Amino acid sequence: LEKIITEVKPDIIHTHTFKAGYVIRMKKLAVPVVHTFHGHLLDDPEFSGFKSKVIIEVERMLAKKAAKLVTVGRRVADELLEQRIGNKDQYINIPPGVVALNITPRTEALKNLGLADNGQPIIGWIARVTGVKNPMLALEVADSLPDTHFVMAGGGDLLEKVKTAAPSNVSVIGWAKAEDLFGASDIVLSTSENEGMPVALIEAQLACKPVVATDVGSVSEVLLNHETGIVTNKNAGSIAAAIESLLLDKQKRTEMGTLATARAKALFSVDRMINAHVDLYKSIVK
Repeated sequence: LEKIITEVKPDIIHTHTFKAGYVIRMKKLAVPVVHTFHGHLLDDPEFSGFKSKVIIEVERMLAKKAAKLVTVGRRVADELLEQRIGNKDQYINIPPGVVALNITPRTEALKNLGLADNGQPIIGWIARVTGVKNPMLALEVADSLPDTHFVMAGGGDLLEKVKTAAPSNVSVIGWAKAEDLFGASDIVLSTSENEGMPVALIEAQLACKPVVATDVGSVSEVLLNHETGIVTNKNAGSIAAAIESLLLDKQKRTEMGTLATARAKALFSVDRMINAHVDLYKSIVK
């Protein structure tokens, strides 16, 4: 199930959904309810079958109590509507506000990560090492690009399995700072099965890094395909081809990184997110 955390404001109840194992009921107060989806669990292997059916029913129930349903991306809203969760008029898209990280210079970043600079290009992967992030797909991609160094950062239930299965050109380093991982990387890779609005990819773009990512959730709203990165299907060969095309064109990588930073600053600023919420709250308490 999902955990529903309720924050009671003077005039509004605002609820958020997170992955967990239980539900907290919303209090029945005569004030508008705003329910925010940071993503959903519909494609998460951990919440399939019966669990998924229960989650959908709970979300349908909660949507009936909400004045507005906020999603971090338009595609997230479309996927929820496909499950008959709420109605189109309830939805509003407010992307997250993301602060740019203080990226570590490459030489220092490699040192912090315990890696040597062997002259190979570096593909960085950072996420929870668990099924929904599909780290095993990243290993398939790496295996087909033996002259490229892949660095996988993060912790999770599949960490030991990934370490055991990793080919020789993959460094599985466990938990690491994103500032270091991005600083060391030429390209950032995401192989997720499911996403809401992936903040790590926004951070990567703010760090001037081109991104190659699977087309899930609102990834295609974070990336402009072939302009700030490449959005691809979940086939290892397609992902490897996308990475290789960028590795062969340094100028293209530089242009993508520059445009990515400018676009991310414009679309995912904290001020923009705050102002959008203020406008939303004003609109429902008139």
